[in-house]
Amino acid sequence: MASLKQTILGWVGDKFLETAIVHAVESVSDNFRIITLRASAFSKAQWAPGEKIQINVGDWNVRTYTPISIDRETGQLRIVAFLHGQGPGSRWASEIKSGDDCQYLGPRVSLAPDSRLMPVVVFGDETSLGLAATCRKLGGEDSHYHFVFEVANVEETLRVCQELQIAESSTLVEKSSDGSHLDDVCQHLQNTYDIVSTGQLILTGNLKSIRT
Repeated sequence: MASLKQTILGWVGDKFLETAIVHAVESVSDNFRIITLRASAFSKAQWAPGEKIQINVGDWNVRTYTPISIDRETGQLRIVAFLHGQGPGSRWASEIKSGDDCQYLGPRVSLAPDSRLMPVVVFGDETSLGLAATCRKLGGEDSHYHFVFEVANVEETLRVCQELQIAESSTLVEKSSDGSHLDDVCQHLQNTYDIVSTGQLILTGNLKSIRT
C-alpha cells in the first residue's frame, strides 16, 4: 500500500520533477555503483559541493543522493549508489541501465561544508561517500579533510574510496552486530577533532550511530 507521501508525489510529481537520461552505470564493486545522469538542466545548474539530488527510484519512492560532480559542459551529473538490502533504492541502483529515464529534483542545498572553516571532519557510513568526495573537491588537498566511516566491508569500501580519491584521508571502521565498534569510531573522531578543532565536524549516515 502506498504511503501518503507516495500518493501526494504521484499527484504532483510530474509537475515538479524533471527527467534525466542515465548516461552510464559503472560497477565499482559488488555493492557500489557510480551512476552518471545527463540532462540539459545540469548545464545550467549552480551546484555547490554537498548539495543533494532527490530521485524517484520507482512507485514514487524518493531517495536522496549527494552528487560527486556536475559537468556543465556535457550536462552530466554523477552519484555514488550503495546497494544494501532489498529496498527500493537498492533495487533501482542495481537494475538501472544506460538509456533509462530518471525523474529527479534538485540539486539543492543540504550539507554544504563551509569552505571558510578548514579542516573538515566527516563521520558517516557507505551512504556518505558522495559527500566526502565533494568535500575533497572543494578544497583540493587531502590534509584539509578527514573522514571516519563505519562500514560493513572495509576492503570493498576502501576500493571505492580509492576510486573517489579519498582513501588517504579516510579511516574505515568495520561495523559490529552489537555496536561495540562505535567505541573505536568515537576514539578516531576524538583524536581527529583534537587535531582539527578549529574546523568543522559534519555528522551523517546512521541516525542511531550519531545519537550514540
